[in-house]
Amino acid sequence: MKNKMQIIVLGFAVWMLTACGSPESYFEDAIIKEGYIPYSMPMSSAGVGTIIQGGPEAMRVITRPDRCFPNYMGPNVPTGLRWTTETALPSTYESFQLGFGADLKGIMSVGNPLANLNLGYTKAKNVQIEFEGATVEFLDEWSLYHYYINQMEEVCHEFLNDMPFVLQALRIEKMKFTFYNSSGVQISLSPGMIGDIMNIGVGVNWKIENRQSLIIDSPKYIGYQVGFMNELNPGRIGWYAHKVKKDQFDFKQVGGSVPIPGDGSRDNYMR
Repeated sequence: MKNKMQIIVLGFAVWMLTACGSPESYFEDAIIKEGYIPYSMPMSSAGVGTIIQGGPEAMRVITRPDRCFPNYMGPNVPTGLRWTTETALPSTYESFQLGFGADLKGIMSVGNPLANLNLGYTKAKNVQIEFEGATVEFLDEWSLYHYYINQMEEVCHEFLNDMPFVLQALRIEKMKFTFYNSSGVQISLSPGMIGDIMNIGVGVNWKIENRQSLIIDSPKYIGYQVGFMNELNPGRIGWYAHKVKKDQFDFKQVGGSVPIPGDGSRDNYMR
């Protein structure tokens, strides 16, 4: 897991970004190399258990994660369906700088959009960004099997028979933004001016640190894997995809290398 920190560092050396390509492309390439599909569009929900429809470039959320994969069945009765593991994040982490513009807006908007950059704010020229606390969110398949057989609602069974869902998700726990003007001078921040810079979503945790940096410490989902239930073994994962081929999820059979088509809507995904 120590190498997982590379997904947060992302190879975002400034000279690489300016000389060799866009920040978004390096962001996506680093996520792909770690075995995840980069989110390419805003999602109202992006965590493990989100049932989706469509492909990577045009996904539609069918249900939020806790609708069919709840964390609790009642007060203080956890389902144990999810678990997370931290990456080996060092005490100091690398950061990168890019212009206050479309590239930053693109990175901020994909996945679960915690904040929307206001491009009309003209005082900021560049932004220093630091990512901290990468974690991988998993679906516990032992708990899933027990829950699917004994407690899951039938309507969820029907959805999962035809539609994929987020099986694993890669997320960043904290983002730090420091803004600079055209002269390279750091812009002092106050709570009242944050709305001029970006619109932060309802329920997103944020704070200003030393009047210098904006801290957003709600999880930001940046990559995912999708899965399909096994028709022949209810409650088991039958297929998964961690990459894209010809703009479609490249599904592989669990324990094999070739997807096995079934009947119904899932045939559209298995090609």
